[in-house]
Amino acid sequence: MKVLQLFFVISVLLMSSCSGPESPEFKKLENVKVVSASLQKMSITLSGDAVLFNPNPVGAKVSAMDFDVYANEKKVTNIKQNVTASISGNSEFKLPLEFDIPIKDVIEDFKPTLSDVFNKKELKYKIQGNLIVNLAGAKIKIPVEYEDTEEIKFLDAGINIPGINFGK
Repeated sequence: MKVLQLFFVISVLLMSSCSGPESPEFKKLENVKVVSASLQKMSITLSGDAVLFNPNPVGAKVSAMDFDVYANEKKVTNIKQNVTASISGNSEFKLPLEFDIPIKDVIEDFKPTLSDVFNKKELKYKIQGNLIVNLAGAKIKIPVEYEDTEEIKFLDAGINIPGINFGK
């Protein structure tokens, strides 16, 4: 009877270990800063840290990332970077990001009206793409997807338009 139980436990462990790595869970963006703004290119360069959670029991090394960023369901930029980051099993990890956002593409769908000044307006954003992970000498593409909505209240944002001040 004990041999049968041992065989069952080993079979379950082998079947569950062959399912492949689970996708990391995108938690949040933090430390987001404006690095530069170019009127010539009509873009803003942002930097920050992507915080993700590795649900797998083993660690790995991230070598690259390739994410598309959407604002209100419209693709606004692509983040494609080589990185060097070690991630532990069952833990959070951070990846540094730096990317350009074309101002025209974002503002086109997000023009504030007078009622927006006093009410909330929502910005839906999505990050979708892949991490390239080195695991036991093999490169593996792991999909990542995250969606969220940010409420923006213009009176609290300190937005300035020449001749009009929405800030406090």
